[in-house]
Amino acid sequence: MSERDRDSSATGREIGDELKRFRVGAGLLAADLADMLGCSASKISRMESGVRGYSELDVTMYLASCRASREDVVRMLDLVREQADGYRVRPHREKLPDELRSLIVAETLASSIIEFEPQIIPGILQIEDYARAVFRWYGQFDENGIADRVKARLKRVADLALDGGQSREWLAALASEYEQAKDDTR
Repeated sequence: MSERDRDSSATGREIGDELKRFRVGAGLLAADLADMLGCSASKISRMESGVRGYSELDVTMYLASCRASREDVVRMLDLVREQADGYRVRPHREKLPDELRSLIVAETLASSIIEFEPQIIPGILQIEDYARAVFRWYGQFDENGIADRVKARLKRVADLALDGGQSREWLAALASEYEQAKDDTR
């Protein structure tokens, strides 16, 4: 576990990753932003690594300096307010976020993922057709919403496939055999 992981919460790392994305998107170096805000570059670094706590004022000034939209500022301030325990992956709202940031941050920093789904194959093991069928069965999304969610799920899976996806394919095959065996016993 890295120093960053020990000294920061999952939500803090998510906020930090988002802040850095805004700074880089604005074409600013950490030192440039620090000069604009009248603080040290190390404060910017600590904010972006999730080590330093966030005040609403700090985040607002940071984002304003990066020319973030009002909508983005409001969304980020919501994240700052949600930092209560820092270890809960926050639920996403009705509209699918660009990349399910909180889940992706948590998954990519995890050394292992243990998930038990007695009724369906876990999301990170699902293939495209199966994922699409699960979202259709759920019945909460139109075809565009389903397509967005399937695309996001497959991107998450690809991002986690550090070994070229071989272990995922093996686990998906194992899950498929299990489902077939379960059907055969009925």
